[in-house]
Amino acid sequence: MKRYFFWLKTEYKRAAACLPLMLAKAAILIVIIGMAAFCAVKLLPGRIKSQPASIGYAAPQDRLTEFAVSFVENMESVKDWCRLIRVSEEEGLQMLGEGELAALLVLPDNVVEGILNGSNEPAKLYLSKEAAPMGLVFEELAKAGTGLLRTAQAEIYAAHELAGLFDIGEQALDTMYGEIDRFNLKLVMEREEYFRIKKLSATGSEGWAVYYGSAFLTLYLLFAGVFFGKYNRRSHTERDMLAKRAGIPVSAQAAGRIVVSGGLLLIALLPVGVYWIADGVRRILPVCFSVKSILLLILAVLCTAAWLQLVCRLTENHRTAVFVLGISALFMGYVSGCFLPSAILPRIVEKIAGVLPSTYIKRTFSMLFSGRTERFAGTAAALMAFCLFFWMAGLLAEKWPRREFVYDGRSGIWGRQRQKNAVKGSNLFCILAKRLLFQKSLWVCLAVTVFVSLAMMKAESRSDTTVYAAFYTDDEALENLFSEYGGLVTFVSCKNEEEVKRYVVQGKAECGYVLQEDLQSKILSGDAAWSIAVYESADSTLTRVVNEVLFERIFYAISTDWFEGYIAEHENFSAACRKMGREALQEEAKSALERKLEDGGTFTFMRGSVSASGTGEETKGRVSYPVRAVAAACVILCALIGVMQALADKKAHRFPKRTELLPVLFTVCQPVLMGMTAGILLSFFAGNMLFLLPLSLLVTLTGVILVFR
Repeated sequence: MKRYFFWLKTEYKRAAACLPLMLAKAAILIVIIGMAAFCAVKLLPGRIKSQPASIGYAAPQDRLTEFAVSFVENMESVKDWCRLIRVSEEEGLQMLGEGELAALLVLPDNVVEGILNGSNEPAKLYLSKEAAPMGLVFEELAKAGTGLLRTAQAEIYAAHELAGLFDIGEQALDTMYGEIDRFNLKLVMEREEYFRIKKLSATGSEGWAVYYGSAFLTLYLLFAGVFFGKYNRRSHTERDMLAKRAGIPVSAQAAGRIVVSGGLLLIALLPVGVYWIADGVRRILPVCFSVKSILLLILAVLCTAAWLQLVCRLTENHRTAVFVLGISALFMGYVSGCFLPSAILPRIVEKIAGVLPSTYIKRTFSMLFSGRTERFAGTAAALMAFCLFFWMAGLLAEKWPRREFVYDGRSGIWGRQRQKNAVKGSNLFCILAKRLLFQKSLWVCLAVTVFVSLAMMKAESRSDTTVYAAFYTDDEALENLFSEYGGLVTFVSCKNEEEVKRYVVQGKAECGYVLQEDLQSKILSGDAAWSIAVYESADSTLTRVVNEVLFERIFYAISTDWFEGYIAEHENFSAACRKMGREALQEEAKSALERKLEDGGTFTFMRGSVSASGTGEETKGRVSYPVRAVAAACVILCALIGVMQALADKKAHRFPKRTELLPVLFTVCQPVLMGMTAGILLSFFAGNMLFLLPLSLLVTLTGVILVFR
């Protein structure tokens, strides 16, 4: 045991020597964290919200339309997710094609008059393929709002038909119109009072705060390994000597470095904690420290450390490891819902997320902020399994047969034999190209990135996006209405309130609803305040959207039932009621209403999609994979590899007889061209990638300037 103690002491000193450099490299990231935290506290002192999606609308210039738009803009569900921008139809289509808008709604001329006189020319809703998730959210809100309007319109048109059938005068009919409108408007305006939101959280953290906090810390932890990757790199000679002379097995060495690397990652999290101490951040995002949450945090950092060590073992040098870590962190962050809430990602992404460590790391931070530990056992088991898998994979990588290459310090080339005259006798470009050629892991990672990106886009195009919402009600009619609904939201029926809570806590549903008994009669009597219990987890983000969909179904059931009774009890139809009976009159009213709902005469919208070129085309599936961000990351990380190599060349004076500009330019340009090639391959399947050209030029010039700084 004594030799293990001295070895661990040596590892500690080695890690401590890396710590100042690690913190210095992380300085820029820490400043960004501070700016983000400061803005969150100053601009949003009471709540963290998402960045609203930009939704364009083209509408006629009149007071009624402006009033309707302002009313929609001030709805809580819309303010959470959308920001409406007035544009012309041509301008909106262009912005949609360029990804500046998530959706475009084109209202027809005289839209208000069309609703009033029954012509109802359909509106057009265009969705952007590049911003599909946010567009789908807006589409769901538009469907809910249109459903409310359709029901109210159908009742007006049905009343008109019944008035003609039973010879009701125009004046009496106008009075009925007003009474129907007042009833429906009262239901819609009071809908916020019906929902009582209950957080399934021990600390009361708001959904967006937990979502952003856990997502950011997950990405921070994955990228933090870039700062001290050199610590995890060991030569075969060093490992063999330590095993033979000190008696420390290779497996124990790997386990010890994982523990020490985990300690470095915990230290890397301390600067984030400094900003959390601020009163505003602590109030928005409280932390619940418990034995379970601390244990999960330790397992999360150990899992990350094991992953970082595996990557360092599979790559030739620290520069290539930076590229692999950057691309893998970007991909795992996307799949785990760090960029977009998991609820609006395609279902195939959720299945892939279940086999990635980043999902459980993010869940760890969510538990740390929310205080909910119901999924502790599964999360802890998954993190331990990933730690064991990465540790064993690293040991296997150690025993994998490799060709022995000799390093030429003058040229920086790894070759089978030392080439003393390489610098003098060979062409400069060939020397640099040969050096890049031997970085096999870089080539493999680029190829894998292209393949995985294409596979993800193909899989997502065949997969649907679904938001699950659990509910419990004893009203069979409402249960059928919820279960039959088809759209972004899918309602799951539960047997009791406890099952609803369980679905939400286990992550099987975005939110859950428990409807009180006799809900419809309570709403009609005006005694329905807080009659719908809404359960959401600490990181739920789509509750308000689901609220609108749920209320549209409730509104349809209540309003149509009320309409049938209203017709049967109205004095204008008293003669008809005596002649044909109340039940027959109600059945006639029901039939008239159903005809008006199904004949397509009410207001609706036509759905279309816009490609990157700005032209309308049919969309097959819903793709949200950030392919452009991945292509840009390839170029930027490749440029970073070139800059790091150029700095190493300059420090070692590898090309003393050459003009400094040419080696630096070639060294930075070559990997950038590789990144551009990957982007070009993706462009054949993912649309225009011309933005990579100015990006590549910019990062190349920036890299050259940094080398000569």
